[in-house]
Amino acid sequence: MEFYGYVEDALTRSVVLKIAALTGMQFKSDFPAVENGCGNLYKKAAKFASMARNGLHVALFTDLDTAECAPSLRRKWFGNNSIPDSLLFRVAVRETEAWIMADKEAFAKYVGISPVNFKDDPETLGDPKQFLLAVIKKHASPKLKKAMIPSGSAAVGPEYNSIMCDFAEHLWNPERAAKHAPSLQRTFNAIKRII
Repeated sequence: MEFYGYVEDALTRSVVLKIAALTGMQFKSDFPAVENGCGNLYKKAAKFASMARNGLHVALFTDLDTAECAPSLRRKWFGNNSIPDSLLFRVAVRETEAWIMADKEAFAKYVGISPVNFKDDPETLGDPKQFLLAVIKKHASPKLKKAMIPSGSAAVGPEYNSIMCDFAEHLWNPERAAKHAPSLQRTFNAIKRII
């Protein structure tokens, strides 16, 4: 079973590939595809559901962001209709950064900041990315601040994505993180059910 996978950004792609390696989930060549934002994923939701109804296995990974809850986001994307069993729709609460920070000790060591500055339950944060950037700004080395803190109109620093993806790919432990991120644990459970 191979999936056509779609994600909203490079960090989510790195995270999903790490989860896939642990669960045995397999993707078609060149997937998961990065769609550059949840808005672009949302615009194609009907297409993805149609692919699944036509017998393809499709996996979508997005952030909850400001939506009330994952079921409400699912209704927004797919209406009240049930989605096909071959469509895996997973939502990080509230952002993939929460899943990263859920492996608190490893991430704190990676960025050279004491773990006491990170939360044990990062999914309770209203804006995990902004929380992470605030911690970096306050406690990180000058070099890391320059790499990750945005300037001007940028949303993140020039090396934010490469640093976060490097951690996700090489040091992040999804099983450890899932103990502190319920939506990540639910993602593991859903993947195991579908494969």
